[in-house]
Amino acid sequence: MVDDLAHDPRLLWLLARVDKQCVEAVEELLRFIAEHLAIATSDAVTVRVLSEDRQSLLPLAAHHPEPMIASAMASIMSETTQPADSGLWLPVMQERKPRRWRMPRGYVPAEASEQQAAFLEKFPIRAVLGVPILLDDRLIGGVSVVRFAVDREFTDQDEALVVACASRIAPALEFRSRLKEAQ
Repeated sequence: MVDDLAHDPRLLWLLARVDKQCVEAVEELLRFIAEHLAIATSDAVTVRVLSEDRQSLLPLAAHHPEPMIASAMASIMSETTQPADSGLWLPVMQERKPRRWRMPRGYVPAEASEQQAAFLEKFPIRAVLGVPILLDDRLIGGVSVVRFAVDREFTDQDEALVVACASRIAPALEFRSRLKEAQ
């Protein structure tokens, strides 16, 4: 009976639509988490998933409480891919631990693309907090919190807040991955 159902075109039709809707719901949840974490920290937040080849961090969600910065972030993230093995993400991905940086005024990383450099000139970064997204000790992505203009380091409490969110993002990313594989 189960074998008969597996070849039923209604099942294939239904599951394709259910899986697509579930992926969209998970992506909406990720945008919700990014938005609320950005509001809680008053900083920019990005959520990225590790690509299948494990070479890049692909953008899934981003938010900043200031609409102009949020729009610019979304635009730059849609145009660029972040290598997982360079820049600020390298130690986060290798060590699988949160890392914090304080940036000198006007700093632009050497690895920045032309679009990223232009963005950083317009919106100078002062501090970054990068947190790996881990599921059962498996690296699946990263969350970053980026502080513009305000010259203040991230605290242990800031880090704990982002780590807590990353732990909630992990199962959602895993579920999204399984659904995308089924599509």
